[in-house]
Amino acid sequence: MQDALSKVAGISEVVSVSMDTSTAVVKVPRGKVTSEALVKAVESVEGRNFAATVIEEVTLSVTGMVCDACPSKVQDALSKVAGVSEVVSVSTDTNTAVVKIAQGKVTTEALIKAVAAIEGGSFKAQVAD
Repeated sequence: MQDALSKVAGISEVVSVSMDTSTAVVKVPRGKVTSEALVKAVESVEGRNFAATVIEEVTLSVTGMVCDACPSKVQDALSKVAGVSEVVSVSTDTNTAVVKIAQGKVTTEALIKAVAAIEGGSFKAQVAD
């Protein structure tokens, strides 16, 4: 799989490939490689029947987190959104939430709505710059 991914034009580095966790991590400059090209490379590995999903990391700016329990509430809400593979972190120090999502399976709008629905709208979120 590493060979197939390294042949995709635009990939700057194949960081890791793990058959144990069924993951491959690649570094790609934003806009240089399509997710379709990555999926095609993985699924075309000869002699294997791999299926691929591109996981994207999204950082949200979250306002309204004023107590120690707030990050747990945000994490719980985000983890319930279909298509979220992992809530990496939620921090009151940086007022951010970092989420890994299956590309094409969930929108950033769904993440923002999930945060806004906590406790009747006491939290607000937007995609961080």
